[in-house]
Amino acid sequence: MKNEIHIGKLIRQHLTESGLSVSEFANAIHKTRTNVYDIFKRKNVDIELLMAISETLHFDFINCLHDANSTAKTPTRECGKYLVVKIVEESDLEKEKNVLFSYKLDM
Repeated sequence: MKNEIHIGKLIRQHLTESGLSVSEFANAIHKTRTNVYDIFKRKNVDIELLMAISETLHFDFINCLHDANSTAKTPTRECGKYLVVKIVEESDLEKEKNVLFSYKLDM
């Protein structure tokens, strides 16, 4: 792997920056506080759990890990916080991939 990221440390960092308490975070991802402290120690996290964590902390950990481990010759971007907005018709919403949240616009 190109750049090894300790996912638990990265999650802890983003939790601290989020302003959520460990208890609030644990409730949001349906885990106990003890489980959360265990997650902080992990180098690997199950993809379903990582998706729940990403949604709760509003950070795309999956793409961050992908970019860090990419074998492409082009330099990888730093892991950062991005909000990308794409407006789609309601009929096309189900076709979209990686939707963490949606908001219906009153137009």
